[in-house]
Amino acid sequence: MYEQLNTQIEQASQRLAHWQELKGSLPQAQERLSQEAYRLRLVENELDGTRQDIEALETLTLESLIDAIMGRKERKLSDRRHEFSELQAKLDEGERTLLDLERRVRDIEEQVNALSDADEAYESLCKEKEQCILAADGDVATQLRAIDAELDASNAKRRALESSAQVATNLLERLHNMNNAVGRTRSKLLLGGSTGLVGMMAMSAVSRRGISGSVQRVAEGLGELSARIGELDLDRDCETDLEILRLASVTEGYRVEFSGNRNGKGYRKAGAILPVMEEVQNVLGHLRGKLEQIIPEIAAAEQEHRTLIRNA
Repeated sequence: MYEQLNTQIEQASQRLAHWQELKGSLPQAQERLSQEAYRLRLVENELDGTRQDIEALETLTLESLIDAIMGRKERKLSDRRHEFSELQAKLDEGERTLLDLERRVRDIEEQVNALSDADEAYESLCKEKEQCILAADGDVATQLRAIDAELDASNAKRRALESSAQVATNLLERLHNMNNAVGRTRSKLLLGGSTGLVGMMAMSAVSRRGISGSVQRVAEGLGELSARIGELDLDRDCETDLEILRLASVTEGYRVEFSGNRNGKGYRKAGAILPVMEEVQNVLGHLRGKLEQIIPEIAAAEQEHRTLIRNA
């Protein structure tokens, strides 16, 4: 029923496998070329040094005169000329090897470029056959529809997990920035000699101005992360960690209170922010763990999908 398409898919599959093999071999070939070029530069430098030694011995200098008087000049010249000859041979061989490697890399690159449509061509043929199978209906079509639905749901969840993980990563950066802002504000006031009741009032006022923007960004990030996690309906082990992330209020521009954290009356100490960082890191680890689980599941479903189409 699908004989012609199957033949085309088989040919496209072989072409795709060859393209992938070539792409995989290219970095290794490029690395060998780079290493040989570096080795050749070392030989050239050594050859230049030996050439200079020979020229110095052949030139009338105080050192060459002393060597001649002591009977060492001819022996040194002989040794250097022999070394130069060996290095020149090594350089000639290295240049030939380098040219071969350059040709090899160029050949691989040309083949990779010539087969650059292999992936698209293979996928196009598989899609064409899939449409034929679905149009004909039957058991295989039912299985394909089920896998498609599973893949759609899994990919949607993967995208949501990736997006939430990015939100958590951004939030950690905001928390670090806020922590630094708190520390800078207090350091400035302490270095300025602010003490007593007047100093505390000044600290409160300056703190409000100094970190209010950071607090607002943290509040927005916490709200977004909480919403994302609620949408994902993550497991209970992650939900229990979320209590500290529920932003209850922002008061006086810098004091923040979290539900589930009775002792967290704001940021009077820079360390007060650390438990929040730890919880966000826990959530981020949980999200990454979920991603590690779902990615292989998606790959397995995609492989099953391809196998069904090819075997039909």
